[in-house]
Amino acid sequence: MIHVSKNEVPERILKGRAPRTVFGSTDALFESHTMTYGYGRFSPDYDLPDPHVHAEEIIYVDDCKNATIRFGPTEDTMGEPDNLRPGDTLRFDDGEWHVFGYTDVADGFIDILFFYPSVGNIRPEDNK
Repeated sequence: MIHVSKNEVPERILKGRAPRTVFGSTDALFESHTMTYGYGRFSPDYDLPDPHVHAEEIIYVDDCKNATIRFGPTEDTMGEPDNLRPGDTLRFDDGEWHVFGYTDVADGFIDILFFYPSVGNIRPEDNK
């Protein structure tokens, strides 16, 4: 068994977010070839996130303020922002575009837990 605290997981600063990947095949504290799990903080302090697409993903919104989500079948057809609340669960289909945002950019953030299968090229822009 592995028992780890969130604060023991190194934070990676990326555009729009700071993930702490606990289990996974890339940049994780512990290697797993079947699943990826971790914590993420989205904040304007890290810039605004870009829309992206990848494998099926489940997200639990642990905490947030002035937070929104947009999603759709293509980057150009994502719908209007939907407000997020602590305790929300989101499931994105494989290949579904999505992006977090804020109703007040100066005073917004999103803390999440993320889960997805360990597959290659999950976020190709992170590997540049």
